[in-house]
Amino acid sequence: IRIVLDEVQRVNRIVKHFLSLARPPKLQPQEFELDGLLEKTLAIIAPQATLKGLEVEGAFESIGRIKADPEQLEQALLNLLGNAVEATSTGRVLLAARPLNGAVELVVEDTGTGIPLENMERIFDLYFTTKQEGTGLGLGLAHRIISEHGGRIDVQSQVGAGTRFTIHLPRDRT
Repeated sequence: IRIVLDEVQRVNRIVKHFLSLARPPKLQPQEFELDGLLEKTLAIIAPQATLKGLEVEGAFESIGRIKADPEQLEQALLNLLGNAVEATSTGRVLLAARPLNGAVELVVEDTGTGIPLENMERIFDLYFTTKQEGTGLGLGLAHRIISEHGGRIDVQSQVGAGTRFTIHLPRDRT
């Protein structure tokens, strides 16, 4: 029963990804405490990481309020964190945040396999994946969501050492 439920959830996620690409939802910006969203996101991803024996770390406090679409921002972070957990067999996954001159810097970092140089320029392309079970939608969706918020995602990776996604997000996106 557990396997069937897991597979139903996986298929549901794939369908949701396709639907959000076909008709991306309009941003619904609202003011909210970013710390709460970050804590919630870590709580969602922690069981998956714990099953793999990974440490999950959160490095943020008193980031304060931002104006953004909390649901879409959560989705982007979950896509990045989910990839981090999948790419990491031992070590840790980190979600960090800090205020930065009218903006916020968010970091998702892992000690996973890293991204080969030849794949770096394509990781945000829709349907590009190196995973056998992957759809190639997660990073493309995360990139679109952050871009629509007026932000950007930078990536640094070293094969065998891990990957670091850094998101620069304005505090007030209207």
